[in-house]
Amino acid sequence: MRITNKQTVKQQLRTSPGGVIAAHRYERLIFLSLLLLSAAMTGCGPFYGIFIDPLIPAPKVQAEYDMSDKHILIWVDDFSAAVQDSNKPPGAPALRRELTEKLRQELLDNHAVASAVDYDSIVRFRRQNPGKTELSIQQLGTAIPQKPAQKVLYIMIDNFKLHHEAGQDCYDASIDGYCKIIDVETGKQPWPAGQTHRPFHAGGKIAVGHGQAFEDEQVRLLCREVAEKIAPFFYEHRKQKRDQL
Repeated sequence: MRITNKQTVKQQLRTSPGGVIAAHRYERLIFLSLLLLSAAMTGCGPFYGIFIDPLIPAPKVQAEYDMSDKHILIWVDDFSAAVQDSNKPPGAPALRRELTEKLRQELLDNHAVASAVDYDSIVRFRRQNPGKTELSIQQLGTAIPQKPAQKVLYIMIDNFKLHHEAGQDCYDASIDGYCKIIDVETGKQPWPAGQTHRPFHAGGKIAVGHGQAFEDEQVRLLCREVAEKIAPFFYEHRKQKRDQL
């Protein structure tokens, strides 16, 4: 009688020390392999979702707009700073800094841009030329005394909230706004195509805390969330990298 490779392995396992246990483990491994193979071939069932799907990389999403060889300016305006109420603490400069720096780092880390104007240069320009902030977005690209930007990633914050909800053990924190790209040479808007701008939203319920340090941390977290939503539009990434804006 011809002995198959599988039979040979099983016989060797059963005649070795601890062979009975090893043989059972071998049989379970064969059974599990067949089960996973069946799930992969059919593409359905609970085993596919548990074992196979996590091993398959999410599909790649191409950049909506390529700026990988461009020097850019990230300019953040905060319209919400003009509306002071009990639901929004003052602090437009902190918002602008956090969002600019986090978005700049996301873009550079993922090679989405060649370079970007540092925030300290933007601050100096704002302080030394308060009237020039009325310049058009196109003009801002060349107004800051540094290497002229080729593109401006313009961000407007329409609404910012961070306040403790009465009677509830949590904060209401959110940022809403929109973004767009302006080409400095032509003054045209190449992104988003077919839209005046791309809206974004970040926020939700967060654990209650106390003091300025806690609120500063929530601002940082919100700005990081916005940056991680906007940046992937400009570089190739896995599908789950970008959330809905």
